[in-house]
Amino acid sequence: MANKKEQLYNDLTKFVEQSQWAKAVQDLEGLIALEPANATYYLRMGDYSVKIGHRIRAVKAYYQAAQLFVDWGFAMKGIATYKMILRLAPGEKQAAELIRAINSNLGIMGEAPPPPVPEAALQVEMASPPPMAAPAPAIELQPLDTAGALS
Repeated sequence: MANKKEQLYNDLTKFVEQSQWAKAVQDLEGLIALEPANATYYLRMGDYSVKIGHRIRAVKAYYQAAQLFVDWGFAMKGIATYKMILRLAPGEKQAAELIRAINSNLGIMGEAPPPPVPEAALQVEMASPPPMAAPAPAIELQPLDTAGALS
């Protein structure tokens, strides 16, 4: 199995270097069959699918990658991947809802902000104002003699 995986990965690298995105997607499908829990494969499949104009395939791959990231505890990567979906398909309400759900689970959103501090609590009373610094002494400037400087 490692031999087939290595061959697919080597071919994938070659296809990416040659910008043969359709062939790269095919190799990624083979790698996903061998390692279905590898979110990076789905993420790259989404990227390469966009390059060949298959937006629907890209969105599906990004959804799978995002869910795997979240399942493995990488919530911020999941959110970033859902945002990629929204850039491709702004009408994807499910991606926006999943971002909100992740944020509320993380405590980023969904909590009320702290109440404002009353202005009276911000004022600090001072017994006496701090002393003023003495003014700096005046400096007398002398004109420069530049007559012989540039000869």
